[in-house]
Amino acid sequence: MEKIKKSLFLLNNWFEKNGWRGYDPYDVWATKPFSLMQKNRYTNFAAEKLATFFPRAIRVALSVKPNLYPLVPFHLSHAYLNMYELTKNRIYFDNAKVSLSWLESNSWGEPFDWQSKIFIPKGTPDAYNIVNICNLFLRAHKIFKKDKYIDIVKDSCDLLVTKLNRDVVSKTELCFSYTPLDNFHVHNVNLYVASLLYKLGTILNEKKYLALAKKSMNYTLNCQNDDGSWFYWGPPEKSQSTDNFHTAFVLGSLLDIYDLSKNKRVLNALEKGYSFYIHNLFVDKTIPKAEKMHLYPIDIHACAQSILLLCEIRELYPQSTKIANNVASWTIDNMQDPSGYFFYRKYSSGRVDKSAYVRWGDAPMLNALSKLAITLHKSNG
Repeated sequence: MEKIKKSLFLLNNWFEKNGWRGYDPYDVWATKPFSLMQKNRYTNFAAEKLATFFPRAIRVALSVKPNLYPLVPFHLSHAYLNMYELTKNRIYFDNAKVSLSWLESNSWGEPFDWQSKIFIPKGTPDAYNIVNICNLFLRAHKIFKKDKYIDIVKDSCDLLVTKLNRDVVSKTELCFSYTPLDNFHVHNVNLYVASLLYKLGTILNEKKYLALAKKSMNYTLNCQNDDGSWFYWGPPEKSQSTDNFHTAFVLGSLLDIYDLSKNKRVLNALEKGYSFYIHNLFVDKTIPKAEKMHLYPIDIHACAQSILLLCEIRELYPQSTKIANNVASWTIDNMQDPSGYFFYRKYSSGRVDKSAYVRWGDAPMLNALSKLAITLHKSNG
């Protein structure tokens, strides 16, 4: 417990000194040279190597500036609320209000262009950010009792329902897109939307939201593999990639839906998925693996998200708290700089990318460590 708290407050001190702005693994890909290099598989390969081996030099050469990403105040808001609960120090309560205020007043789209299967301009609404931030506002509504937070979630759900594309697979299945611009089939995002619609539909007794949520949920449940896993892409896209943190996202959404519905089919899928996750995507229930067959690169995002999920799922699987503590302890020992921030990645060669990526690693880790500290405190109390 003391090790977790020491790491948490060290990271918080780093944020107090450095602020919310920072670099991101994907910011360099929005620059013109890297955008052009992505159009050819050979130049794209060269770009990947440059970004991997010379992250600082490339950003200096291309004049990439630190930016403020909406998921930073999102994670910090959760962390500050957890830290207030842990310490009763009013400063954390006030910090949470500042973070929420920023999210009320600013765009939730990413502040950079990004290239997936299609080009997506900066500022484009994306379901991943929207759902995460809406979940924060649902939490804030319970704490602060402000109706405006529910109104924000209602407006956001209306945007998801009216602007996202849907592939109606059958009478009982549909898949939501990632943004209004694409027609992707991405399980973690589709299920994110389903879980939020399920929550708001339950709160408001809105049958339209509940019906859409169930169809969206059915699509992803029907795509679960026999071993309990999900591929990142759903059909008709062809992919067999299953990684740690996207699996955590899927399981977290299923947990949210099950908590509300007590649906046995959801519980069965969750149990199979959790078993796969624990036994195939960690080494010794301690080190988050990149994929089932590959430990490396060990990514700070997977470390953070696994801690968060394992804390959230503890009521169903009490042993998950111990695993979360194992992951956090290993991450602190192997990926935290003495100044407080966390390194981006460890590679099989032994090389460590010591870049501080605020959206990707440090803000999620502050959230994760604060969540674990609260979880351990309650377990010991």
